[in-house]
Amino acid sequence: VVGWVDLRASNIDELLSTYQQESVIKGFRHIVEGESDPEFLIRDNFQNGLSRLSQYGFTYDLLIRPRHYASTLICVANHPDQRFILDHIAKPPIKSQEFFEWASFISALAEYPNVYCKVSGLATEADWSGWKLDHFSQYLNHVFLCFGKERIMFGSDWPVCLLAASYEDNLAIVGSRLDDFTSAEKEAFWGLNAVKAYNL
Repeated sequence: VVGWVDLRASNIDELLSTYQQESVIKGFRHIVEGESDPEFLIRDNFQNGLSRLSQYGFTYDLLIRPRHYASTLICVANHPDQRFILDHIAKPPIKSQEFFEWASFISALAEYPNVYCKVSGLATEADWSGWKLDHFSQYLNHVFLCFGKERIMFGSDWPVCLLAASYEDNLAIVGSRLDDFTSAEKEAFWGLNAVKAYNL
């Protein structure tokens, strides 16, 4: 389970100590994409809470929008001992096929070895009624190139993914990029990399 805790809370250590007793809780996520403040991630109170997670063995999932790119890079640089998982490959603007701002961010973020990337939520960033497989190609190619086969993993984004495509179609979107993977690399992508990232 990746849950939510208010990392800005004054009693954050007490909260994390309590959650540490629940073996199913592996990490936390704040829906930063819903925060209008582009520097939400690097505010002092949030940074303080984030700095406590690794002590308790918790991961942190990054759910962001383009306005948070700059602060995300600062945030990750501030916490080299914290394991981060980027959700939904940072929600690229697939519908408009804009690429370069997102690609530059991904290239920079992947330089940090403590960051994994979850390949999920692609169809919902595309044209819900008119997407085609080739609309996703440049985005998939780039995250696989930047993060490599060891730090990339499948995420279903179920049931939200059903807004734009069936579950089978969502699998096909991602699976279309795996033709050159060995069986061991596919096994890592579909599951074992997540086991490693989340300490399952």
